[in-house]
Amino acid sequence: MQVHVKTTTKKLLTNSVYNTVSWFLIVAIGILFTPFIVKKLTIEGYGIYTLLTSLIGYYGLLDLGLGDGVTKFVAEYKARNDWDGVNRSVNAALLIQIILGAIGSGCLVFFADGILHLLKVPEQFFIAGQQGVRFVSIGFFFTMLSGTFSAALKGLQSYKQVSQVNVFMNFAMNIAMILVLFLGGGLIGVVILPMLYSMVSFVIYWVIFSKQVPGYRFVWSFDKQSTVSVFNYSGFLFLSRLSNTFNNYVVRFVIGFFLGPAFVAFYFIPSRVVQTFGGLLGSLFGVIFPYTSELSAGQDLEKIQRVFLKTTKLFVSLSMPVFLALAVFAGPILNLWMGPEFAQKGWRVLMVLSLGSILGSITTVPNLIAMGLGQSKIISLFSVFTVLAYAVFMPFFTKWWGIEGAAWAILFAQIPGIFLVFYEIKNIFKLPLMSSLWEILAYHCLPIVITCFLLMTFQGMLGFNRTCVFLGLGLYFALYFGGMLLTNWLPAKEVFSHFLKKGSNAST
Repeated sequence: MQVHVKTTTKKLLTNSVYNTVSWFLIVAIGILFTPFIVKKLTIEGYGIYTLLTSLIGYYGLLDLGLGDGVTKFVAEYKARNDWDGVNRSVNAALLIQIILGAIGSGCLVFFADGILHLLKVPEQFFIAGQQGVRFVSIGFFFTMLSGTFSAALKGLQSYKQVSQVNVFMNFAMNIAMILVLFLGGGLIGVVILPMLYSMVSFVIYWVIFSKQVPGYRFVWSFDKQSTVSVFNYSGFLFLSRLSNTFNNYVVRFVIGFFLGPAFVAFYFIPSRVVQTFGGLLGSLFGVIFPYTSELSAGQDLEKIQRVFLKTTKLFVSLSMPVFLALAVFAGPILNLWMGPEFAQKGWRVLMVLSLGSILGSITTVPNLIAMGLGQSKIISLFSVFTVLAYAVFMPFFTKWWGIEGAAWAILFAQIPGIFLVFYEIKNIFKLPLMSSLWEILAYHCLPIVITCFLLMTFQGMLGFNRTCVFLGLGLYFALYFGGMLLTNWLPAKEVFSHFLKKGSNAST
């Protein structure tokens, strides 16, 4: 069957822009309202809210990697113009999600009291916590279903629609949260909102997908071939999802267990800063996954090698200055945003998480491309070591060194991912290791040394006023990005020429 890679470079860049802008708007809204929400709920109440809503995030664990599998197979079937294959893959994943979602929601309700006792939820919040878990269980179920249709739309390269839905729904939920708290709704009122968010999102994604796929309809029967194909790919990604769940959610429950809900807030808010910028960059480059799924159908190794080198170099060049700056200015940033008392307890967490994100930035694009090429088995193998690192370091470090120890556990758990990149370069992309790493990282060696000096000199100084912080950050970014532009390390002209060129072919 003839394969047509229909995604042009302009389409790819447009999808990146939509994905990134939506993420930025969502995060900006959240950052803007966080101080107000913390003030209304109190530090302990906000920690409990974070723990309860984090339960919805565990759908990524029970998802078994099916979302990524749907994106990959939908992209491949689209390239072959096989719409029946698209329908079969989505329905196979959806049936599994219905079963797993019902099991997961039932377990949340059944073990609600045990979960709350385990997390040391105070007595005055316990009844609200019980009701919150029930609402969360419903949100959990619909989040799994909406995740399937969202993943399918990404496989269709319909990032514009996904972005519009995400921005609208997040904006509506944050506005509703402010109104609920302003009217005295408290913890129960704000926990209901994520449930409503997931239900409405599911309906919207279902409608959009149904309009884009010819003849789509849901059927209550398993297609054996499609189910096996999706599971053979997605099953291995389960371990990768497990490591992401440790990073994003399990650490909060470990902190709650050892230190209590109040300390969850002192970890979660700094981690949210790091995840904001990491997610922003990840959304910019996330479109590489379905694009390389299309390329895998054509088996063009030379084009895949160019995609790997250029996109990884670009991703690292955008992320390295951001995370180094967050490490240096961790104290002043938290001081301006959340106040000096919060900054005093949280700045070291932000610093360590920022340094850990530098390691993560090196692995992001290679893993997306390897997933697009169907290499889920090797990714899952290395993910075993990441999960073991989390399991060993996180409880012990948190018990001994508190929230700072949890942050160090996250950093150390990133190390197996670096070795995975080494393997991918040599065995999947068929490139020489040292010369490829030099092509990607060479420019950043001197800035890293300079940043380490600044880190030792200025870290922990919370008394900078707003003007000094903005001037310092502006000067840092101007020197870093200006140097990359002047040396053409950051090929801005090439990117913009691709974006402006109408109907260009996807010759990355």
